[in-house]
Amino acid sequence: MIESLEPLYDKIKLLKDYKPSKKVNALFWELCNFCTNNNNLDQDIKIDENIYNLNKICAKAEVEMEKYYSKNIKNISDLQNFIYYNNYELLSELEYLNLNFFLKNNFKNILFIWWWSLPLTSIILALKYGISSHIIDIDSDSIELSKNLIKNLWLEEKITIKLWDAKTYVDDKKYDVVYIASLVFLDDNKKLLSNISNIDSKLFLTRSSHWLRQILYKKIDEKIINKYFNIKLVIHPKNEIINSILILTKK
Repeated sequence: MIESLEPLYDKIKLLKDYKPSKKVNALFWELCNFCTNNNNLDQDIKIDENIYNLNKICAKAEVEMEKYYSKNIKNISDLQNFIYYNNYELLSELEYLNLNFFLKNNFKNILFIWWWSLPLTSIILALKYGISSHIIDIDSDSIELSKNLIKNLWLEEKITIKLWDAKTYVDDKKYDVVYIASLVFLDDNKKLLSNISNIDSKLFLTRSSHWLRQILYKKIDEKIINKYFNIKLVIHPKNEIINSILILTKK
């Protein structure tokens, strides 16, 4: 464990649950700032047991955060007051600009695979750039929360959502980009990844992490990605953006 991180880790371990609250939000906000601002520590990170445990806690906290805010965002004002909205907006803008470079400013429709209960990227791209998207997920609760959120934001004409297993997903549409949740790559699931790689899309995109940000968001094994896709671009932000970006094409 990084010595200067230990006091914060000790406080997080004592939390009874990870549902958003003043205390929970403050601790994870502090953790995010630590991981994005301590660039001098980035090259020295070692994924020991404590770091691994903290990463698992962050994953659980993210699920609770998404559920909570998906239920409580009722309008655009609520959306923009979401604690991590600025980070998502910067990340979505960075992705949009780089995808547009490859697509020569012809970027109109997206498929999102496994985007859980708070599909902020889809929402931001619709609001800022008028981009339409279709979301599929295997979790019925996430689907229901997402649909209600999209309805609250009056984005039903731009964003559609369906319950569908990506292992059996069939679509005759052509997409500019398929966004693939990083969880898809955490296990080398041949049937799932093969089916996704066969979707008719010009580009694919997934998110990973680097250096200290691995504490917040699990890093993808690029060897698994390379079995099914060609990696065209990897972006490791060094500002407050948490995620790395990988832009892919079919093999």
